[in-house]
Amino acid sequence: MIKFEVARMRPEVARIRPEVARMRPEVARIRLEVARIRLGVARIRPEVARMWLGVARIRPEVARIRPEVARMWLEVARI
Repeated sequence: MIKFEVARMRPEVARIRPEVARMRPEVARIRLEVARIRLGVARIRPEVARMWLGVARIRPEVARIRPEVARMWLEVARI
């Protein structure tokens, strides 16, 4: 069952990452923040989105940095 607040805030996020809706609320909030800032990543390639969310799970503060820095983190995560 999808958490309604997640679906209400960002329906596209719920579609891309349905497991976000099943997490603890505080974790979902962090992931939503990541998705809100980096939704473009999900439109590029799903595996990149998964990688980014993996980085964000470990380093939630990454989600709050500038996009170009986030891209650099993605490069690091890819290696």
